Amino acid sequence: MTRYEERMQKKKAVVNGKIAAAQEEHSIRIVTIGNSKDKSSAAFVPDLEN
Repeated sequence: MTRYEERMQKKKAVVNGKIAAAQEEHSIRIVTIGNSKDKSSAAFVPDLEN
């Protein structure tokens, strides 16, 4: 196995560990500002009620 493959396996293990530890679900609300409904006038707001 090359050094590159070993490094990538280590990085993948770290990422997989963080994914496994992140069990908390989050939701967002999309708030539209103004008359337009396009992405330039939308804001993502964390839903703090849940």
